[in-house]
Amino acid sequence: MKTLIWVVVILVLIIAAWFLFGNKNNDSSSNDDVSNQQSGTASQDDGSVAVERTIAYTDNGFSPDSATVKAGTKVIFRNDSSNPLWVASDPHPTHTGMPGLDAGKNLAKGESFSFTFNEVGAWGYHNHSDTSDTGKITVEK
Repeated sequence: MKTLIWVVVILVLIIAAWFLFGNKNNDSSSNDDVSNQQSGTASQDDGSVAVERTIAYTDNGFSPDSATVKAGTKVIFRNDSSNPLWVASDPHPTHTGMPGLDAGKNLAKGESFSFTFNEVGAWGYHNHSDTSDTGKITVEK
């Protein structure tokens, strides 16, 4: 009888763990597939609101080339151009204006790089592969 009780307890724990941890990503879209992501807000498990903003890199440069966001906003830089994109913070070539804002490599068409802006201020960025293409993110509280 004790063995049966232990088996039932273990099964209940396994099922509870699956519901709590294993069933969170049943969404058919992937975080890596930014082509279908929309800018906007999404609720987090802790009740806070996460905000995303997408900036496209086109054959004409960044679009939009400047944006104002709230602190904590995740900005997705997506390459919609036939040219390579290497997003990096100003100044060129050291990229020290906003540590971490550096893709570290060229992104092909359809690829993206994301960065969460937590620090209030105005942050310049550019395409390291074509430094004439620049932009600015202004982060507010």
